[in-house]
Amino acid sequence: MQGNVMAVAVSKRFVAAAVISGLLLSATARAEDELKVAHVLVGSKAEAEAVAKEITAAGNDAKSFKQAVYKHSKDAATKPLGGMLPTWLRDNGSYDVAFTRAAFELQAGQISGPVKSQFGWHLIQVLERRAKGGAGVSKGGAGVSKDGAGPSKDSAGLEKDGTATKSADTGQPFDPIAQATKIAEQQAAAAKAKAEAAAAAKAADGKAADGKAADGKATTVVSAPVVPQPVNARRRPASKGRKASLVIESVLSERLAQGNQRSFLPTEAVELNLMLKNESADPVKVPSPGLLPLGFVVTRLSDSQTMPADFGTMADPADFFVELRTWQIVGEVVSLNDHFKTLSASGRYELKWDGKAFFNNLEARFPKAIELPDYPAIKTSLTGVKGLVVDQVFRDASPSLLSRQRKGFSFSVFPRVDAKAKYYARLKLKSETTPVIFELSGTKYGNKRAVGQFIKLANDGFYDALNFYDVQKDSYALGGCPSSNGLGAPAMRLPNGLKNDDQVQHTRGTVSFVTRTSPRQGPIKGGEIGSIFFVSLKDHSEWDSDHVPFGKVVEGLEVFDRLDRNKRIESVAILTPEEYDATGSTVAVTGAADGGTGAADGGDATIIVSGYPQAIIKTAKGDLKISLYDDVAYHTIASFITRAEAGFFDKGPDDGKMSFFDSLDQGGKTIALMTGSPTNDATGGPGYKLRDEVNAKKCERGALVMLKEQDEVGGYVPNSAGSAFFICVQPIPFFDFEGKFTVFGRVTSGLETLDKLAKGDEITEVQITKKKKRAYESFRKAN
Repeated sequence: MQGNVMAVAVSKRFVAAAVISGLLLSATARAEDELKVAHVLVGSKAEAEAVAKEITAAGNDAKSFKQAVYKHSKDAATKPLGGMLPTWLRDNGSYDVAFTRAAFELQAGQISGPVKSQFGWHLIQVLERRAKGGAGVSKGGAGVSKDGAGPSKDSAGLEKDGTATKSADTGQPFDPIAQATKIAEQQAAAAKAKAEAAAAAKAADGKAADGKAADGKATTVVSAPVVPQPVNARRRPASKGRKASLVIESVLSERLAQGNQRSFLPTEAVELNLMLKNESADPVKVPSPGLLPLGFVVTRLSDSQTMPADFGTMADPADFFVELRTWQIVGEVVSLNDHFKTLSASGRYELKWDGKAFFNNLEARFPKAIELPDYPAIKTSLTGVKGLVVDQVFRDASPSLLSRQRKGFSFSVFPRVDAKAKYYARLKLKSETTPVIFELSGTKYGNKRAVGQFIKLANDGFYDALNFYDVQKDSYALGGCPSSNGLGAPAMRLPNGLKNDDQVQHTRGTVSFVTRTSPRQGPIKGGEIGSIFFVSLKDHSEWDSDHVPFGKVVEGLEVFDRLDRNKRIESVAILTPEEYDATGSTVAVTGAADGGTGAADGGDATIIVSGYPQAIIKTAKGDLKISLYDDVAYHTIASFITRAEAGFFDKGPDDGKMSFFDSLDQGGKTIALMTGSPTNDATGGPGYKLRDEVNAKKCERGALVMLKEQDEVGGYVPNSAGSAFFICVQPIPFFDFEGKFTVFGRVTSGLETLDKLAKGDEITEVQITKKKKRAYESFRKAN
């Protein structure tokens, strides 16, 4: 139920799996009937009436009520239980007064009409009614648990099977003096709570059913719900420095024992359990739980963009602030989608709570809050250095991660991994401005499973704040171990039998999972994959049969060349190709291409150029606008862009211009023009050779293809391309059949100019008009 979380549950597990008892108000109980109750919680009276009609139409019984709970209830705590509250409901006991009164007017099996509490509107069903302590209408009989399988307990936690010799909580021998002391304390607390309940009831009598006083003026709901502490609970000393804390937990943690607790599918709402706790020795005032989203700042980790918030639909609260006693806890379940409507179907985000943002949004949405007499003092307290401390909870990731909490909450919205799709990983390292990009790939079983494992761990925040604990210069960088010693592993490991089925070679820039193999099986039969991965900083052919590659570094490899041991990972974001292109692109001011979708000249079909780096080759006969395929020829494009920005293609021999120094003719027609050489012949180059990046792009009309050297018998020399390239004036299917060329771009506008060009025509300038925010100066060379 939205609101408070039971302190008993929190003491046993730092954050309970559910935000349960928001209706708790006191610890008193009278010797009257007890109810086993289920409820549906919705946001408005109209919703409650609509759900009630749906229940009636479906049979108006326990089954139809439970179906309505699963379909409509906003209480993430009781929803998995069919709406059932975790404890028996007592008249004038520990639950909200309005909720309790409505429940006790029902008989077993009956369903109420809409009932309003400070947490929303409820439909209530009484499942069972019994006398206090179980003597009466209980299904299991007097003093027996519901299923009759064991003894029940009284309020002091003692067994009621007739022996009463041991405390059920501690298992220690029964101490009659301690028991008498406990009973006396309980009676004193009950008397005090009874007086408070009477005062609250008197105040409630003056209110109309719509929450207004008899004179029609709006009333203020009684202050914050109170969570009673168990009589024998051990409390640690209250903190002098720390005041209130906000604990954030994904609702996925309630139903997932391990892994993917913070990775939401696009079809799911991003729902969070929020808990406010007072850890100081004095009472503190905190925002009403329902208003906490006003302080949220959501940042997309792929490009550090702050997501816009919309609080226009947030309802007026009963109270703007609530006061918490020492160790008191209140809570709420919120859906970020209600206020952050631009969360994409694929993305990784970080959520932080900011006091200044809270008060800015509060004053804009609810200006009357400023009129509160203690508003300035509350604002100063919550915006100070020791204001509201934010922690996150991530269960069962690994032993070390359970105790590691950041001052924010990261989560992912990501579809199920498609084995046929391509993905990228963007690593942000501490104190590094240059991001590192992995292109993830795997086509056969072992490598494909490895890609999926890395994506799951990254989306769940597993790698955040882990480090590269073993770095050997010019050899490898090893990281991703939660214990930083090579022995740690996540809860979600992949079993034995995984190996390098794609037979990927461990060349410089290859990213691989470390596999753990048993001596009995050996590496030939594969091994187990956890979270530890490494980046090869040189060729390691000896590891091809031992470990499982799942990607390669396509950006920021120079970061690993200067990496120090224990360099920490700040975050890992998984991107689709579209997101990778969108987050990395920037358009130059001068001569910028439109960067959108354009129709090529000469009657060609529409060519999609969005996202690719773009350039213009200028000639006296006109311009050729080109798109550069950096997704399949990254190193070739990096070399081309670096040379172009240095003016390499603007100059030829003897202070002249670079030209189309040769042509390939067939049947009296030119089918290709060659250029890119500073000596205007096939021997010129930049002083280095590039590795081949053969891909599936075709040598079609307008394609840009790297020129390779030929040997004595007319064959093509591998890895022999430099800067020279040719442009296909006509399609050349034979080169596609050969499959040995690097196609790195295509003319997207200016094909009529290409038809006019001939051998000997000069290039006046090559201008880069659009590129991505990458370190293009770093690329792989063959020598």
